Amino acid sequence: MAVAGNVLFLRSDGPLEAYNPDNGALVWTDGMDRSLASVELQLCPPYLCRADGRVWVLDTNGRTVWAYGGGSSGVVFLSNVEVGDDNVMYAGIVRDNKGSLIAFRPPVKVGKTPQS
Repeated sequence: MAVAGNVLFLRSDGPLEAYNPDNGALVWTDGMDRSLASVELQLCPPYLCRADGRVWVLDTNGRTVWAYGGGSSGVVFLSNVEVGDDNVMYAGIVRDNKGSLIAFRPPVKVGKTPQS
């Protein structure tokens, strides 16, 4: 995935890294250094959305703008984050071993998820 002129690489041990496509230099990393069984990363203009137990909204420099779920809340996000025209985010989750779909509106303005 190319973002802001850089190529993104999501490593299997956690970090999201951006590389300069011209010289291969590491431009930034988001520093998440834990091993993740399942990770989703997608564009939610003007941000990036990442789901790895939490939902993260990252700017194009890899800085966390907002995060929700995971940790002590007992929520594990499994599916891609989808963003509607009205800035509502949707995610498939498992809470207390029960799967469901939730919708929420983050305090930052994210754009509709591009369709692939």
